[in-house]
Amino acid sequence: MEKFVEALWIGIELAAQLFFLKALLPKKLSGRQTACIVLIQWLIILGLNNCGLLIFHDNTYIRKATNLFIGIIGASIIFGGAWYSRVFVVVLSYFALGAADTITLYGTSALLGIALSELVWRKVLYCVIVTVGKLVFLFLAWFLYYIKTRAVTQSLNQKKLILICLFPLVSIFALLSVFTGFKSESDLSTPAALFSVFLALANVAILYLISSIERATKAEHELMMLNQSMALQTENICALEKSYRAQRSATHEFKHRLQVIYDLLDQGEVDRAKNYIQRLQVTQTSRIFVANTNHPIIDAILNERYHTAKKSAIDMSFKVNDLSALSISTDALVVLLSNLLDNAIEACQRLPDNRAIECTILSGETLFISIRNTSPPVKIINGTIETTKKPEREHGFGLAGVRQVVKQLDGEYAMNYSDNWFQFVAEIPA
Repeated sequence: MEKFVEALWIGIELAAQLFFLKALLPKKLSGRQTACIVLIQWLIILGLNNCGLLIFHDNTYIRKATNLFIGIIGASIIFGGAWYSRVFVVVLSYFALGAADTITLYGTSALLGIALSELVWRKVLYCVIVTVGKLVFLFLAWFLYYIKTRAVTQSLNQKKLILICLFPLVSIFALLSVFTGFKSESDLSTPAALFSVFLALANVAILYLISSIERATKAEHELMMLNQSMALQTENICALEKSYRAQRSATHEFKHRLQVIYDLLDQGEVDRAKNYIQRLQVTQTSRIFVANTNHPIIDAILNERYHTAKKSAIDMSFKVNDLSALSISTDALVVLLSNLLDNAIEACQRLPDNRAIECTILSGETLFISIRNTSPPVKIINGTIETTKKPEREHGFGLAGVRQVVKQLDGEYAMNYSDNWFQFVAEIPA
């Protein structure tokens, strides 16, 4: 039974280490591949612990050094990043685990007023305390991973946090109650061991379930963002097609109007020709492209949003250069510019006056994008702005989509709000 409990402890340590590493290092293997590597580590460590070699079995330092080496090899296979960063994080996880075990054992012996050697020989108590310590470290490692991998648009909900912590806390108290029921026994009894194993496995299962729910929620959010992006693409492609049709129609009409002007001048009707030209200037003003970057997709988006802003009495200005050589995909441009300009327009629409948007898109060694607009006060928390639309789950994906696109393009972004102006700036390798 003691060997069985020891195998459980090794499994908990490997699970805790995996969460710890996932929180700090980029993963390069799939979930199944990772599970296979961890299973192999568990079998190797378990085999070494039971191989009967005195130099390994009786020397604590050799055992720890071997386990550390196995952990480094496993981390090198599962995770990416610089080799020294992987070694450092593995060593850090082992020191953290050792600290958790030490604090648990010495803290318990101090609280009970007994020597550590006596605590070790009281096997029921020792089993319970070590299991509690490893479960606490497992929970803390998982919680670090949970915090690091949550979407930045989501904030920690206090009720949800309490529910997450509830099961591990209940398990710890249940394990302590096992000790009170079996503390008179010197040997590790089967019921105590089995109950410890059950609670440990239940904790691992619960943490895995919560992580799976989080991944499913994140996937759902990403699907909503994808649907939104597809809708934006359809909208802008339609706008582009509309603009080109209007341009072709205008080109066709232009030839006829030139002929009319020529005929009037040929007949000496100079005043009539002037009046006709003035009427043409009035009708053509609203059809001129206010932004011309030589990039059809960007031109369609900018000019479509300009006319939308104009209907809401928003003063929109542009500073652009030749973007014809830009190699960024159409999908990325649509998501990036449409979301930023739509957000700027919506912010201006909430103002009674002083509605203005300044759009700068310049291509050089990098693509520089700056959208600056007047806006009601906003709070920027952890690089994001919480949506004010209801229901929240169905909104707030525009800025998240922008951040995702910038990240995919290896770019950087920043945002700030001051003096009634909000600004989003991004720099992307061109």
